[in-house]
Amino acid sequence: TQAPSAELYVSLGEALVHQEEPAAAAIAYSRSLALQPHQPEIHYALGIIYAQQQRWGQAICHYEEALRLRPNWFDVMFRLARAFHRIGESARSLATYQQVVGCQPDCAEAYFSMGLLYRQQGNYCEAIRCYRQAVFARPSYVKAHEHLGTALVHIEAYEAADVIYEQAITACPSAAVLFKDLGHLRLAQGNEQLALVNYRQAIALDPSLSAAYKGIGSLYYRNQSLQQAAHYFQQAVSHAPHSASALNYYAWTLAEQGRWAVLLDCFRHVWVAESNFVAA
Repeated sequence: TQAPSAELYVSLGEALVHQEEPAAAAIAYSRSLALQPHQPEIHYALGIIYAQQQRWGQAICHYEEALRLRPNWFDVMFRLARAFHRIGESARSLATYQQVVGCQPDCAEAYFSMGLLYRQQGNYCEAIRCYRQAVFARPSYVKAHEHLGTALVHIEAYEAADVIYEQAITACPSAAVLFKDLGHLRLAQGNEQLALVNYRQAIALDPSLSAAYKGIGSLYYRNQSLQQAAHYFQQAVSHAPHSASALNYYAWTLAEQGRWAVLLDCFRHVWVAESNFVAA
């Protein structure tokens, strides 16, 4: 009986991937490589399987071999950069993303990911540059707009952040998070009235956006309107039960009002939810 060929193992691997049996598919692909090692597509396929299993070392080995056999393969470079990012290899991730944008200068995701890496390093100037590139490459990229704005607020470049948010909202008028972030900016600028308008706009677009309720609650808390503040902090907690900051704000407001029974009941609900979450 003739032994299975490398091509047959590839076909078997593809069928197993379609049947959502990645472990078996990896075995089939590995047997194909044992018979015919110089198959960049199979190294790529194995890299994807191992990345899905979070076996990053193996994924990286196969991505790198795929690139050795087929240099400048965009999809593989992008996945390799993400793999380096996942294991905390920031320098290698950034270097690989640079290769990615060298091959495809309009890759918004690569610029955005580079921005995240630079921000993790505390290099806000480079992070802002990369976020701007991401927005330029894809004007409707909400996350890039959001991170660009928050980075500018962090370095207190409020006027630049104001311009960015206005442009972002024009490009993405249904993005609730942008109105929420604009509310944060107005609050940092001391314009409470406009901040309240922006937070309400965010809630109108996304009634489950916890951070917008927390923003309104903080406005009322600043002005010692504790009953109204508690109402909005409660809304924030109801939409994000595991948000420590929302819970802390709600707890402080209840404590200042002397509403100890409500405070204890709130914590009990959170503890039960947390226990159920851990048990699941």
